[in-house]
Amino acid sequence: MAITAPPAIVAAPTPPDRGDRATFSARATASFDHLKNHAIPEIEAVATNVYNNAVEAAANAAACAGAADQASTATTQAGIATTQAGIATTQAGIATTKAG
Repeated sequence: MAITAPPAIVAAPTPPDRGDRATFSARATASFDHLKNHAIPEIEAVATNVYNNAVEAAANAAACAGAADQASTATTQAGIATTQAGIATTQAGIATTKAG
């Protein structure tokens, strides 16, 4: 089962403009707060989501490889059983010939 995606990313505030001294400080503080409170946790959530999906994909690949191994083993065992059935049929024919 795929891991659900993290919530939508919050838009960044208007970046500070060095030419606008009246709003520079407020915008710089807002940008820093956004980075600290939204951007970094969102990036961490996305990275965790990607990691969890990679782990799940690896586990699924291993399970598929295990199933392929089991199918190969079953095919081999079926071949052995067919060979043994042929041998038993031959032996039954020989026994019938000797008994007759």
